[in-house]
Amino acid sequence: MRRPKGSLGVPAAPDATLSTGMILLIIGLAIFFPLMGGTLVVALILDWLLFRRLGWFRATPA
Repeated sequence: MRRPKGSLGVPAAPDATLSTGMILLIIGLAIFFPLMGGTLVVALILDWLLFRRLGWFRATPA
């Protein structure tokens, strides 16, 4: 089975949502560990700028 033309050839990622508790945990850890917080900010910016605009790693409706 070959990779389809124009795609990455990996299964689509499921839609994921974060609960309020998880968001608070991430914010708390980012305050206690500033390097981790900075890394999370960079990852979110990378996700927003590249992956979402290019359409990569999006779940496709079944």
